[in-house]
Amino acid sequence: MAEADGGPGTPARARQDFLRNVFRNRALRTRAEATAAAELVEWLGLPSHHDPQKNWDTLKCLHFALSHKKPDMPVLDVGSSRSVINRWLSILGFRNLYACDLLAKDPSYFEPYGIRFSIQDLTRTSYESEFFSTITSISVIEHNVDLAAYLDEMARLLKRGGLLLTSTDYWSEPVDCSGIFPYGPDGGEMKVFEPDGIREYVRLAQERGFSLAAPLELDTEEKVIHWERVDRRYTFMFIALRRK
Repeated sequence: MAEADGGPGTPARARQDFLRNVFRNRALRTRAEATAAAELVEWLGLPSHHDPQKNWDTLKCLHFALSHKKPDMPVLDVGSSRSVINRWLSILGFRNLYACDLLAKDPSYFEPYGIRFSIQDLTRTSYESEFFSTITSISVIEHNVDLAAYLDEMARLLKRGGLLLTSTDYWSEPVDCSGIFPYGPDGGEMKVFEPDGIREYVRLAQERGFSLAAPLELDTEEKVIHWERVDRRYTFMFIALRRK
């Protein structure tokens, strides 16, 4: 009965809360949204991200990818060391899945799902031009990534009409991260994007032949994310772009 009436805390309500905003380019605004996404992942029978808060942007990527309705389309996940998006797509019948990262990963993380993983710099990959229909990049670009080089490579790799699905750390006002190197000096200083940084990302993308798949919304409400290791609070931003 709870499933049918969609009362608070039920899987039906979780679906409603998440799906209402799934195709919008916007920030994760409340803890309730993060909880709803995690509940929906559980209801779908998919393995949760190791950080349950990341189910929100991963699930948005999933819905955009599924909108193509072509299980044989090539999908690439970049910076995929700890991502579950291709696992989910594999479970749902997608058969042409690729992943790359600068860090090596235990083959057992990918092989049971038929995912072809390689160690590559996401700004200079060896993949064929215009090969992929969808590229996902979940919590990657804040880690010392050259945005112009990243977008150049993504534009090269995507077919016309293909989707670039990116999430990143975000807040509507500056978050002081000076002197914080979470992964050592080589990993770069911690970055939390703010509105001007997101606008610049979109501007660079448009110069390279991308358009927004939905209007850009930069509002925030709650600092949903607390990274205890560095004691910083912020949220996530999701941006879907389409290659013209």
